[in-house]
Amino acid sequence: MKDEGGFTLVEMVIVISIIAILSLIAFINFFPSFEGWRLNGAARTMASDLNLAKMMAITRNESVRVSYISNRRYVVELTNGTDLIPERDLDTDYSGVTLNNFTNVTFNSRGLANNKTITITNSTGSTRDVVVLRTGRIRLN
Repeated sequence: MKDEGGFTLVEMVIVISIIAILSLIAFINFFPSFEGWRLNGAARTMASDLNLAKMMAITRNESVRVSYISNRRYVVELTNGTDLIPERDLDTDYSGVTLNNFTNVTFNSRGLANNKTITITNSTGSTRDVVVLRTGRIRLN
């Protein structure tokens, strides 16, 4: 008999089964990271929109407000109610994320605002704060 190299069907099935089991274990351990990514993404989006509102206030030389609509939605508008940016729904891109402690943030024509802290929470209870300082500086905690 001639000995040919290669793998038998049984060997291939065993190897593929082991790879599938290890992949499943890795995915299960990796899954909690998704919640953290969503939370960080939502916080960065909120900070970006606040920075955009500040820059619009300076550019237009008039007050611009970021208004709270619900625990997932907000809008950037002039103080007379004219929308500058369409309503933002964080749940669309970052499911399971909610806004807490959100009161309207208004930037004046010089880019200054009152001190505000917006807390963003994900479905596991982790939080991230977006802080607006009186000077108009926005930072993530």
